[in-house]
Amino acid sequence: MTYQRKKDINWLNYSFLPSILQTTPNAMIRKHIQEYINTLPDGFADVAGGIYDISENAVQRFSSTINTIELLGNIFDYKLCLPIDTITVSNGNLRSVLSYLDELREPQKNPKTAQACEYRSSGINKLSVSLFDKSLELLLKSLDLDDTDFFVNLQVAKIYMYCNNSEQNLVNLEKAGEYFRNALRYGQAELTSPRLIGKSKEAFEIKKMVAEIALHFAVLHLINANEAYFKENEILTDPVLDNYKKMHEAAVLSDTIYPTLEAKYLQAKAYILTGKEKEALDILMKIIREDLKFIYRIRKDADFETVSEIIDNSLETINSQKPENNFIKAFEFITKGKIDPAKKLIRTLIIEEQDYFDRFAAKCFDPVRKDIDGFKFLSMVNTLSPLPMADLDFK
Repeated sequence: MTYQRKKDINWLNYSFLPSILQTTPNAMIRKHIQEYINTLPDGFADVAGGIYDISENAVQRFSSTINTIELLGNIFDYKLCLPIDTITVSNGNLRSVLSYLDELREPQKNPKTAQACEYRSSGINKLSVSLFDKSLELLLKSLDLDDTDFFVNLQVAKIYMYCNNSEQNLVNLEKAGEYFRNALRYGQAELTSPRLIGKSKEAFEIKKMVAEIALHFAVLHLINANEAYFKENEILTDPVLDNYKKMHEAAVLSDTIYPTLEAKYLQAKAYILTGKEKEALDILMKIIREDLKFIYRIRKDADFETVSEIIDNSLETINSQKPENNFIKAFEFITKGKIDPAKKLIRTLIIEEQDYFDRFAAKCFDPVRKDIDGFKFLSMVNTLSPLPMADLDFK
């Protein structure tokens, strides 16, 4: 789901924005989710609806890309960044932060600053209707008047990094890097500003934005490193290693400012691409303990091919108190013919989490259908007269 190291890839064309869906980002997101579900193991699509239920209402609640990264989790794809931005802006979810940034600049006291804010507002309006070229033009005019606006620097950088479709190609990785650096510099400065004291909501939103900047910057270094790797005849030369190091540093910075599994995933990717399998595995195990759905992303990511078997074999040793993780473990055990451990998980889930009844109705759980029916009966009995947990252990 994230840029993988592949030969003969034109990295300037690697990020793309399908023009047919350019003005219907909600449809693009739903299409992306469905395509991902279609690649899951046989049977999992039948139970995935509840896991990947990104409804229209959920889409409307996106307040920033970092929220979307958390919500989409293991199916997040960076090509969705600009469509998500159009949703975020058009829904007015960034209004409070933009108002705060306007307050800081006190445009009423400075005509130059006032004009910069007007250009920014116009650029954001163009972004909300997916007119990325016009948006870029106006945002650049805003930066000509005030180059310290970290939000504008971020939007310009994202357009230079991701805007590529059949109608226009604005991708310029060198310029993207320049504006990401500026965005990170001024964003971090904003986080330490005394003007944020007492403004907890604004501080929280800005913190997430700065973490997002670092994430995109990490991906940019990943692209540059991969490109250099093939130019250097697939050898980890100093320029290649330097870019992977910068990628790792940016991912760590993002995770420090506002922790996400995506930031950890990029850290693991930086390790695996530099031959540090143990370090990569340590992070991957932390990720899947938190959200076992990431195992499907790891399997699809060619960069983790050398450790995917180890991850698969670790399923039985992963202990989780999260029902969703145990549900996925039960599915995985069933597909591998490990009926007894699957029964134990299913029994506990049905007794403790009755909402999972319908999930186990999927055809893929037919090998333990009789047991599931028995567990349901036991659950109803337990509801009426709770039994000691020792009596509920699978025999």
